[in-house]
Amino acid sequence: MRELTKDNFVSWATEDHHMHTIVSDGEEGRDTVAYFAARAGLQRITITDHSDAIESLDWFVVNTQRCGFPWLSQRFRGVGIDAQLGVEADLLDEDGNICDTISDVRPEYMVLSVHKEMYCGHPTTITKAYQNAIERHGDRINALGHPDMKDFAQHLDMVRLCEVANAHGIPLELNGSMLMNGNTDQKLFRTMLEHGNSFIVNSDAHNRFELIHGRRMIFDHLVEEKYISPKFYEKVCAANNWTH
Repeated sequence: MRELTKDNFVSWATEDHHMHTIVSDGEEGRDTVAYFAARAGLQRITITDHSDAIESLDWFVVNTQRCGFPWLSQRFRGVGIDAQLGVEADLLDEDGNICDTISDVRPEYMVLSVHKEMYCGHPTTITKAYQNAIERHGDRINALGHPDMKDFAQHLDMVRLCEVANAHGIPLELNGSMLMNGNTDQKLFRTMLEHGNSFIVNSDAHNRFELIHGRRMIFDHLVEEKYISPKFYEKVCAANNWTH
């Protein structure tokens, strides 16, 4: 089994670059998310609400904060945390088309993910879709969001996806919310860890509990499965002020 070191992680201490607010499908406003992120000891965050593709879903209602993107209140700026607004962009089809805007604004930071509700292609084309999207937009993609999710596990060639992501220097996300809620495919997770070069650990928080515990759950899982050493795990816990 491969053992990962700190050099395999884009961030492993006091950073979280994938979380949601009421601008899309989160439970809290931006100010509240930033406040509780700071309370949890995070120093840098990126709020990455879903792209405009979410507006095609029947249940979604556009709210005033979304209409005001990229509005930042003074309180958001002043909670003692380095916070920025990004987007969780949507992979739309096998041609690699994506939606990467919020209220027609294109943020600089992008996590590219696929969601079954927004993907228009056949599930069997998902590997080709990722490859085409990375080749077309790779210079703007900061991370691939939850590529090990169960929804496309039957059809995704994770080894090939890792090869393409590695070639373009794109980190693969280890997603706390997905693991916490049982939506991670463990076979894809292990394959990703064996073949990926670079990883980013994010909460993908939609509520306070996921924000506080999501990233910790990933590192707990990694040390339990012996993908990281107990010594490195101790460093991670110390850097994040986690007790165990």
